[in-house]
Amino acid sequence: MRVLIGASVLSAAGSLPLQILPFLVLTLVSEGRVDIAFAGWVGSAFLVGMLSSALLLPALRVSRLNRWHALGAVGAIVLSLALSIGSNLLPLFLALWFVVGFACGGFSFWGLRPQLLPPISRRPLHCASQ
Repeated sequence: MRVLIGASVLSAAGSLPLQILPFLVLTLVSEGRVDIAFAGWVGSAFLVGMLSSALLLPALRVSRLNRWHALGAVGAIVLSLALSIGSNLLPLFLALWFVVGFACGGFSFWGLRPQLLPPISRRPLHCASQ
């Protein structure tokens, strides 16, 4: 049960950047850091990163992610977000958001994987009337 709760929490944490993405794009355009014509590329870079992670992890036959993988993904997200704050170059900014999307895709994969595993076999219940 603890595994399912932990995986659900990390999967939810992986979707947080997707929830704040519209506000981020609005802020970037209003500050003049990104031209309005290129504003949609930020969300696209994030989603392509998530898609890449969702396709690459099963293709590499990754069946389980451990704590070190999760810690590495958290580190990648924090480092990429910290570097993207000071980034004024659009290609670098998009690459950093691709990394954030890739790490968040790993979290989503980790949250989805326990749901795909077969259920734990339980002993059949015996009724007292039988």
